[in-house]
Amino acid sequence: MTFFKTKPIPLILSPCLSFSFKAVCFLLYVIFFQVSFASADTPAVDAQSLFDQGAVSLSGDWNLKWGDWVAFEDIHNDKADMQVVRLPNFLSDIIDNSNPTQPTSIYGHGTYAIKIKNLDRVFTNPSISMRSVTDAWQAWWIDELGNISFLGESGKISKTRQKQQVRYKPEIIQLPLNSQHGTLVIYISVHVYDRSGVYGEMKIVEHSVGTKSILADLALRVAIMGVGIMVVLQNLIFFIQRPKEKTLLLLSMFAFIVLFRTILSSDYFYYFINTPLYFEWITKLEYIFIIWPGVAGLHFFAAILPTKNSAKVVKFSYLILFITIVITMVIPVYQIVTEVLFYQATLVILAIYVIRLLVLGVITKIDNALLLLVSITPLFLAIINDIVATQLSYYNVFIAEYALFLFIFIQTQMQASRFVTALDTAEHLTENLQREVAAKTNELSDRNIQLQEKANYLEIQHDEIKLQSGTDHLTGLYNRKTLDSYSTTAFEMALKNNQHLSLLMIDLDNFKRINDQYGHLVGDECLKATAKFLLDIPLRKDDLIARYGGEEMVIVLIDSPIKRAKKIGQDICDGLVENIVKGDDYEITLTASIGIAERCYHGANSLQALLQLADTALYKAKSNGKNRVEVATIISDAGE
Repeated sequence: MTFFKTKPIPLILSPCLSFSFKAVCFLLYVIFFQVSFASADTPAVDAQSLFDQGAVSLSGDWNLKWGDWVAFEDIHNDKADMQVVRLPNFLSDIIDNSNPTQPTSIYGHGTYAIKIKNLDRVFTNPSISMRSVTDAWQAWWIDELGNISFLGESGKISKTRQKQQVRYKPEIIQLPLNSQHGTLVIYISVHVYDRSGVYGEMKIVEHSVGTKSILADLALRVAIMGVGIMVVLQNLIFFIQRPKEKTLLLLSMFAFIVLFRTILSSDYFYYFINTPLYFEWITKLEYIFIIWPGVAGLHFFAAILPTKNSAKVVKFSYLILFITIVITMVIPVYQIVTEVLFYQATLVILAIYVIRLLVLGVITKIDNALLLLVSITPLFLAIINDIVATQLSYYNVFIAEYALFLFIFIQTQMQASRFVTALDTAEHLTENLQREVAAKTNELSDRNIQLQEKANYLEIQHDEIKLQSGTDHLTGLYNRKTLDSYSTTAFEMALKNNQHLSLLMIDLDNFKRINDQYGHLVGDECLKATAKFLLDIPLRKDDLIARYGGEEMVIVLIDSPIKRAKKIGQDICDGLVENIVKGDDYEITLTASIGIAERCYHGANSLQALLQLADTALYKAKSNGKNRVEVATIISDAGE
């Protein structure tokens, strides 16, 4: 295909062309050229053509406007004055290479945008991980019709450092389900990190895949933390058995500091402290714990491989750590992050001194010195890898934490082996000492077994208590506390994602008469029978059945329209009547009245409003003859 050039088309194409034909040709040329020119300046990705192994990479050209949050209308209509940049890249690298007329400071605010086409052809529920976006951001979606959807945010974007609020956690934003084409817009503000912006490879994946990735990463970190806890406890136990072995205590302290560093630096930590108020202090602690593990490791190796000046070096390293803590706590966090190389360089210097100790140990032929040197080499390389990863936008693989735990685990086993070897040596001193050492070893083994048994017992007790606290002791259904918590979260998610949410409020008919005629024990049997019947209803895994109080029960149906709720309610009425409760001198046929309300159908803007609608419908079912399903009446102020 040959495209028109930018030079003017000659007005006289040939003697035989009429003026009208030439005018039409010129008009078509202008239209074609203008459309091509406008679209050429708008970065876009075709999800269908770029779909590869379940993902679509967003690496490549993006629009960027630094110093302004561009209006949605201008972005949608391609009227925004934005430059095309290549991602992944740090904002500092982009600005350094930008137009000289543009702002050159990496601190400020701006807008990223990219068009995505044919999204619905390859994804059912598309989502994007936002881990590679800093400082604070907001994500929006503009569909092909210009409709705007809010996708998520990290803290609060601001034009000033004082008003910006930052929090981090593993964030996955879901793109709208029904959009075929659209524009992803990321508003960002940068007042803390100099290595910031949209960096790292962003990919579109199915939401379930993204969630599984986060869960897999979380499971790996939990496993590593479990190893860390085991190492700390194991070395403490060994130290208690042999207090003279100070290296066991130092190794336990080393492992504890590394464990704390891992917990602190994990994005999952923000699920527990999910507020920007503590961001500055947590960040400062993270930077302190870049150096602290190095100091603890140096102390440990200096105890294993002492040299003439190693004790002085250990004291000096703790002095550096103390000064670092004071300075880090005093100066603002945005100044700290610009000096990350200082923290990393200090850690490298400490690691180099440890390697020096190991090399001297190998030269002087100290036991296990060579094995120690071999085991620490991967850790040193992992530290170098992480330092490099902080400087590169396209490489974000950090492995130092994993290497640290592997190294500490190996050291623990080596120390345990050395500990056992010392015991074996002592066995040859005298026969009595041999028996004593054997007894101590058996005692230690028994204590380990007891600790494991106690841990298992406590875990079982914890699970039972947790289950009991969340369920009703009589019916086995979830209790009111669990219902309140779950329904609140479900309503917020439904409101955020504009999804259906149905409530079925169920009340056993004539229950007071059953209690009065047969007694409360028979009434309890009726409640149990009803609960068992409800639990056998084929619901979705996210739906929830709870005892609301007395003989009332509530079913929460996630992403369920009114039609599904009515069918389930009718099935309950039809099936419960066949669920006869029998005893020695009674035979009771149960019926129930059911009130139904649905968030979208009734326009409820709060959970309380939705519950009130369902309760009103329940009383309507009671007054209309019982054993029936009633849907709440739609009123204009239902959500108020």
